[in-house]
Amino acid sequence: MKPRTSKQRFGLRAAVLAGLLVTSAAATGCISTAWKTRATLPHDTMTVLVARSNPPATVFIDGEDRGPTPLEFPLQYGKVTREKSRDVTLWMSDPKLASALTILTGGVYLPSSLFPVSSELRREDVGFSDNAFHIRIEAPGHAPFDTVLVLEGQPEERIEIDLEPSREAPDFRAAPPIEDVD
Repeated sequence: MKPRTSKQRFGLRAAVLAGLLVTSAAATGCISTAWKTRATLPHDTMTVLVARSNPPATVFIDGEDRGPTPLEFPLQYGKVTREKSRDVTLWMSDPKLASALTILTGGVYLPSSLFPVSSELRREDVGFSDNAFHIRIEAPGHAPFDTVLVLEGQPEERIEIDLEPSREAPDFRAAPPIEDVD
């Protein structure tokens, strides 16, 4: 058997490499680049707070009186979305035929476009900002209800509470004096 020339070895290597490339590309149907972040987009989102209490009470949101129960109040906060894109090179011919032609021609025939012909766009939620709200519900003669709501895009958040009677010590200064009994 004759030894192969460097030109023949190069052609064989190129054909094998091209075949592997084409086979892997054929498995996916296209060739694409890595995802790149195009923009980080902050925008507003809203959740409606629905507050009900027994007895009726006053609702405070972050220290501000927002009215009596029952109450429906929109809470607005930030949402962050990331926009990503990648370039996609689509097949310009049948992948099986292109693979065979590439192998037969020693890698000369390229089955796909050398330049991206399409872009793929994807948006993904990253998180929320300014989404914690201090809620306090107060009624005279009752212990207040306090909580912090951390909202994450839900359309509605409900608080339904039965307020407990206050357990404060009685004020004895306002009581009538005790009479001496002999």
